[in-house]
Amino acid sequence: RYVALFNTSFADHPSPIQVTLESIRYVHALPGFDPAHILLLELQAAGDGELIGFDDLGAWRKLFALRGRNPQDDDSIGRIMRTKFDVMQRLMHAGRIEPLPGIADLLDGLRRHVRPCAICSGAIRSEVLAMLHSTRLEGHFACITCAEDVAVGKPDPGGYLQTLRHLSASTHRDLSPSQCLVIEDAPAVIRSVKAVGFRALGVAASYPLGALGEADWAVPSLRRADLLA
Repeated sequence: RYVALFNTSFADHPSPIQVTLESIRYVHALPGFDPAHILLLELQAAGDGELIGFDDLGAWRKLFALRGRNPQDDDSIGRIMRTKFDVMQRLMHAGRIEPLPGIADLLDGLRRHVRPCAICSGAIRSEVLAMLHSTRLEGHFACITCAEDVAVGKPDPGGYLQTLRHLSASTHRDLSPSQCLVIEDAPAVIRSVKAVGFRALGVAASYPLGALGEADWAVPSLRRADLLA
């Protein structure tokens, strides 16, 4: 499916690809249960059906609501987000965060075929840059849009449209959403980006393959064998 899209639909010109941070990162099972780890585990557990596709701030607000807790002010949530980032840094330094299977080879292939890539992430910039450095994927992306760059976070498509404008500037072309492929794992985000004209490749990293039916294409993983199936 990917090759057909790559060789046919995009044959006339180098086409940009937008990749979410969630399509890059994969957290191994955590060995410990100190309070900071529990914050991550709780977020991940709630995210199985409720939080995937939100930006960081929106995810934490939703998490408190799901747990029936009182609304938290942004300063309080900011402190929790910083704690989460501290945990992430410890995991990265310990080598416990790896790219999703296949993403490194995919990015290498896109670079060889001069397909510019970008990131649109609901995470804050410091987390995105740290994750890229930890997974040795920095340098693959023409531009990066993060949570603090947009007025409304995911699943709103505004961040993707902003990323498209940056890609247009970096490639010196007037790009339209239909010329871009968004790689996503969240059905809500797939739905929103398709509503504004993007094409979407759904990856079953957070949801089962059957939940990604609104994507133009859906694959179990970004491994070459799955992309060619």
